[in-house]
Amino acid sequence: MSVVTRFAPSPTGYLHIGGARTALFNFIFSKINKGKFLLRIEDTDRERWSKEAETAIFEGLSWLGIEPDVAPISQYSRKNRHLEVATEMVKKGTAYRCYLSQEEYRARKEEFEGNNPGKRFLSPWRNSLSTENKPFVIRIKAPISGMTIISDIIQGKIVWNNKVLDDFVLVRSNNDPTYMLSVVVDDKDMEISHVIRGDDHLTNAARQSLIFEANNWKLPNFAHIPLLHGSDGTKLSKRHGALGIESYKQEGYPNKAVINYLLGLGWSYPETEVFSLNDAIRHFDLKKLNKSPARFDKDKLLHLSSTYIRNSTEKELKEWLNEWALSVNRQDFYRKVFNIISDGLGFFQSRAKTLIDILEDSFFIHCQNNELYQKQDMFELTRKQITLVKKYVRQIPSDNWNRDLLLSNLNLFIKHNNIPIKEIGIPLRIILTGSKNSPGIIDILMLLGDDASKSRITDYLARHNN
Repeated sequence: MSVVTRFAPSPTGYLHIGGARTALFNFIFSKINKGKFLLRIEDTDRERWSKEAETAIFEGLSWLGIEPDVAPISQYSRKNRHLEVATEMVKKGTAYRCYLSQEEYRARKEEFEGNNPGKRFLSPWRNSLSTENKPFVIRIKAPISGMTIISDIIQGKIVWNNKVLDDFVLVRSNNDPTYMLSVVVDDKDMEISHVIRGDDHLTNAARQSLIFEANNWKLPNFAHIPLLHGSDGTKLSKRHGALGIESYKQEGYPNKAVINYLLGLGWSYPETEVFSLNDAIRHFDLKKLNKSPARFDKDKLLHLSSTYIRNSTEKELKEWLNEWALSVNRQDFYRKVFNIISDGLGFFQSRAKTLIDILEDSFFIHCQNNELYQKQDMFELTRKQITLVKKYVRQIPSDNWNRDLLLSNLNLFIKHNNIPIKEIGIPLRIILTGSKNSPGIIDILMLLGDDASKSRITDYLARHNN
């Protein structure tokens, strides 16, 4: 069988991290089976449809390395096809026109089933061929007895009593097809072989299977993935750190780290926690997905992020930094700043957990004077500290700086003044970087260079001469 998978998001909001994981599983499964991966935008809800959200989906998937094998398909553009199927079902007797309003249907259903426990309400129009000149919906003629059975690749055999699967609506009274109908028609026409999605769609699978059977269409293979949970075991939400994919991009996570992390939520790569998308494509197996919900842990994502940044090549890191700068409209950082810090990039790379850390840690190199002053003035140096700095700047080497020379000079200064290193280290950090938490003094001096280092110290002393 030719494998064809699809990812079918609704463009009403951002691409959620759970949806991104589902897209990755679909994409990888199609590739490992030399099949096709399709993208269908389920945009039939025109009131909630957003062009911005649709664009964000495309960009988010592309950032994750997910590209459909054909152009994305709009579900809304296929409305006439969905209605055509519903009309044919009415003609065949597998669906019918129901002239009860939604309120009438609900009220009658509640009354009947309340008085007849264990029995299912049936519309009085279920077996009628009458056509009346008033609004109607089209309902499927669902089986009254028996069982609906789904053989799910992940969940196993799932059984529903048909008594709980009522005659649900296929076409609304305003002539709009419902989600349930549109999905089935599109999956059939797109020749989807495997429907891989979250297990919140399990009940949908039961109802959708009835539409497949009513049209004598072959049922696709279902694989329902357990939803993601937060670290506390509850349903994943923003309070757990779950954001849209574009947010992780803007927060400075390398795409490879996010891909790696998402694929590890519910599936384990053999032997190592660090693996690429191509590695996953070679080893992925739907049957090995966990049946229990995976827990989202942002600390683990941060760990993977730091691992990828630390082990990246200079070319790769430049690409990530440029991509991040574009996503947050900070092209100035890349154009004006990157060349300044490129000599010390390895130093910042080794410390960073995200790409933003590189920007923040290197602030002291690329900041403007007024920005540095604001940071410096958040701290108030004592007279003793300023006196020590004055002594240090008088005996600091004049030129031809190198790491050994600076370290030897600093050690002599500490010994001569009989002080611990922090007594000179803290005020120097504040003056040179505007922070107490910065690289070591020697690293700072080497990264700034002799002219900039001396200029900052003398400038600070001049501004605080009183």
